[in-house]
Amino acid sequence: MEEAIKELTEFDALICDSRLQMMKALIPFIPAREQKFLSVYVKYIELTKTMELVKNISSDKSVGICSLTGNSEKKELTDILQIIRKFSSNKDRETIDMIMNMMSIYRTFRMYKETMQSASDDPMSELLKNLLTPEQQEMFESYSSIMTP
Repeated sequence: MEEAIKELTEFDALICDSRLQMMKALIPFIPAREQKFLSVYVKYIELTKTMELVKNISSDKSVGICSLTGNSEKKELTDILQIIRKFSSNKDRETIDMIMNMMSIYRTFRMYKETMQSASDDPMSELLKNLLTPEQQEMFESYSSIMTP
């Protein structure tokens, strides 16, 4: 059985107040007939609040739901993955973690590559390279050519 979600999304926080959350929490504790009615009623309230929210959003494309939550800055992919991870199953979390690790490795490799490229243009690296033996210089050149585009 999947874990229960313990946190509201930003969108749900806009349309679900504490009264609505309390009604949802009561559903398992009332008789079956009332559960059906209350379940549909809660979803009806959510739908009407969503329609009201969408209606109030400016037709200007620069104003959207994110601006209503006060969270309109541009998100990086890692930020988006962290948010999605909160609502994922354990198996999906493992996949997201693997993707994030791969992205981190790629960023590290890219920074290393940029550092190596700038080091080859640096007079200090030339000075240090001259301190190496001819074999070490050759190895340095080989590695540098592999790491630079």
